[in-house]
Amino acid sequence: MRIVHLLGLVLFCTIGNRSTLIAEANFPKKLDIEGLKMIRVNQGAFMMGAPDMPPKAEPFEGLRNVKMDKVFYLGEMEVSQAFWGRHMELNPSRFQSPSLPMEGITWQEA
Repeated sequence: MRIVHLLGLVLFCTIGNRSTLIAEANFPKKLDIEGLKMIRVNQGAFMMGAPDMPPKAEPFEGLRNVKMDKVFYLGEMEVSQAFWGRHMELNPSRFQSPSLPMEGITWQEA
């Protein structure tokens, strides 16, 4: 239920212009969803990557501008295998332990 509510807030902030700014100001700085602590990331821009990379690495690791148009929430820590196991049937992690972070999953699965 809280996740649906969170998604509703995120969807709401992508619609409109002036009302969006008012709504974003009301977003909590932190959320706790079933023990998964999330922090708010505000809109903004920054430079990402490393300077002077070889041409093959440049598109992936070179300097580039990143702009975030929407407020979103990001986990403070990695998702543990214990948390993953409460919601998913399989754990494809190579090193398995409830306290270890999830690994061995695709972006789509995450």
